[in-house]
Amino acid sequence: MKYLINQDCPDFIAPAMMPDGTMQSDFQLSDHFAAKYGVIFFYPLDFNYISWTELLSLQKRISHFDERNAAVVAISCDSHLAHHTWRGIPVINNGLGALSFPLVSDMTRAIARSFDVLVAEAMTEAATIIVDRENKILFQLRHDTAIGRNIDRILEVLQNLQDENAVDTAPVDQILQLEKKAPELRRLGFNIVAQSIDTDFDHPQWKRLPRDENGKPKLSFPFYACQQEWPKHEGMTIAVREGLEFHTTGLLNPDGQLLFEYHADRQIPRNFNEMLRIAGAMESHLETGEIIPWEKP
Repeated sequence: MKYLINQDCPDFIAPAMMPDGTMQSDFQLSDHFAAKYGVIFFYPLDFNYISWTELLSLQKRISHFDERNAAVVAISCDSHLAHHTWRGIPVINNGLGALSFPLVSDMTRAIARSFDVLVAEAMTEAATIIVDRENKILFQLRHDTAIGRNIDRILEVLQNLQDENAVDTAPVDQILQLEKKAPELRRLGFNIVAQSIDTDFDHPQWKRLPRDENGKPKLSFPFYACQQEWPKHEGMTIAVREGLEFHTTGLLNPDGQLLFEYHADRQIPRNFNEMLRIAGAMESHLETGEIIPWEKP
């Protein structure tokens, strides 16, 4: 997933099934998001179990998005006819029922390409994009499709963005919080690696890091200055990157393949409990093959 933080959100016009059950052939994203925060919820396929649980969880909390002045739109590469059929099936029969947000049909794959969330030229990844009222992307999430997305985390991010008293999260605070969570991540079998991608350790921002006798950061995990490549280790790895304007988190398999990643503006702190949830669920999925929703209907 390409890095889009603080860039303008790509606009598009596409067919969509609207909340009133009608099909709109010229749904435009910028019109839907006008003067609001925006949540773009990419999901792989209609009639997919994890996507079903996620969309129902979105619908269950739609009033909370309204309270935060946030418009929601869900997108897959299925046709508007498939969207219509899935909406027409009762929830008790694994359908969606009525939804209060549009379902966009990206049959040309052009939308997925513009956000770099297209898999094998076939379907979208499970990805979430959050846009502010100035049309700037401030949060990107790419999720393994076997693990359900946390809808409350999306609401939490919107709350962070709208809190006028919120203080930007300093990189050193994020690293110190990761150090506190490191034992739990290791118990789940994960390596931990941290990277500072735009400053070295002589920068004043790192003065609160514990240091060894040689003045190097003294942490329970490797912390590299100005490293750009994702690390490779035996076993699963949680990698965090700290920058002055943004931060990134990745969950990688031993080959360095990203199974989960997100990028966020600095004003959005990480949720380390969510990191633990994803790490634990991914470990369980890889061991058992079990599909793990965040919330069951």
